Amino acid sequence: MIPIFLRASVATFALFLLLSGCAGEPSESGHSRLAVQEDTEPATAERGADLYASHCARCHGMDATGTVVYEGSIQKANGFTDLVQKGHGGLAALPIFTDNLLESIEMHLAVVEGAPALEVPERARKVYERYCIACHGPQGLGGSIAPRTITGHPAIASIVRNGQGAMPPIAASTLSDEDLDLIQRYLLSIR
Repeated sequence: MIPIFLRASVATFALFLLLSGCAGEPSESGHSRLAVQEDTEPATAERGADLYASHCARCHGMDATGTVVYEGSIQKANGFTDLVQKGHGGLAALPIFTDNLLESIEMHLAVVEGAPALEVPERARKVYERYCIACHGPQGLGGSIAPRTITGHPAIASIVRNGQGAMPPIAASTLSDEDLDLIQRYLLSIR
């Protein structure tokens, strides 16, 4: 049985998507433009730019550098088909995006520019190497203990402090808030 607060949260999020237009805008036929049954049109960066502007920019910004909804940049992001189709974190599952549509969006993200380089102190890399590299690998792309990528992750503090999955909670007495902020900056810089 699903708790009532969880059902209410899901319903509220679905209503938000509908009202904000993220769930797709009706086409002339009255069906959602995202309700793709078959997609044989080739993937192109130009097609991806149109799809991105219509369905992604509200939360990620026109230049893919982030907004208050999702603060992290997704420029140069790739391999996110499962994440979009199955959902992750605050992103609802959007299985109506075909692999071909997502490939077009990835092609667009590969060429979109505009994000200023994030300045990261050398100490941030050293702190990451001391506390994170053993499980998450040198570029945060995953390792044998933690196979999922953490590069570009916008909010690791809660996961680090409370633990999640195989990630144990790490107290401030072991990893200071200042060092945690440095790790966050490093992860955002290596996406």
